Amino acid sequence: MRICINVIIIIVAFLCFSSCGTPQIFDETFEKSNPDNLYVENMSQEIVRCFDEKDAESLKELFSSDIQDEYDLDSQIEYAFSLYNGKS
Repeated sequence: MRICINVIIIIVAFLCFSSCGTPQIFDETFEKSNPDNLYVENMSQEIVRCFDEKDAESLKELFSSDIQDEYDLDSQIEYAFSLYNGKS
């Protein structure tokens, strides 16, 4: 019983101390100053464009050559396109 209480106290303390501060994702200056965020934003826009235009070849090129060789991306991409309704 004592171990259970100690574990609960540790979990609560961890949650309390790990959630302090403002999330940086909402800070506009952080987004613009971090090159990784710009890369993710550009990649996300490209993926959405590929879905909007049903551009399977461009979407397939975003995957590494190892993934392209190992999986049947053509059928998986076509299936994903069939699930996507309309433009964003």
